[in-house]
Amino acid sequence: MTVQEARTEAALVLREGQKLAEKARARTLTPKQRGRLCSEVLGGVLTKPGEFWGAACLIESGGDVTGGESIALGVRYACARMAVGDLSFVRESLVGQAQWASVLAVKLAAQGEAIDSVDKAAVLYKLAMQAQRQAAQALATAAALNKLTDADSVSVN
Repeated sequence: MTVQEARTEAALVLREGQKLAEKARARTLTPKQRGRLCSEVLGGVLTKPGEFWGAACLIESGGDVTGGESIALGVRYACARMAVGDLSFVRESLVGQAQWASVLAVKLAAQGEAIDSVDKAAVLYKLAMQAQRQAAQALATAAALNKLTDADSVSVN
């Protein structure tokens, strides 16, 4: 993707985002309606990764799946920025994930301290350490992005 193509894509995404914001409104769904809508949304966007993962995120978090379009636009915008070497979205996501995993680690450790059973506490401590390891890996990856000067020259063996 050229710089001009990335700018065009970003402009399209921002314009579509404005349209979505204008027509957004609260909507209450019954559990049956929500389940049907979730199936329809995910089935309808299998060939559109940004929309698929946006809808999947909303479904998993218990949100209204009709908002998946805005997440998909965010994914497209991030991709356009990455295509021209702007990795700030990736860095920000990794640092955010590291913070979230660190908070999760603290909560798991605190739960482990509150349990009288050594076996149950050990499981929580192990999960806490895994969460903290994931946080450290996310931060290390974010820091490594600073060393990339040309993403096209990076290869995975």
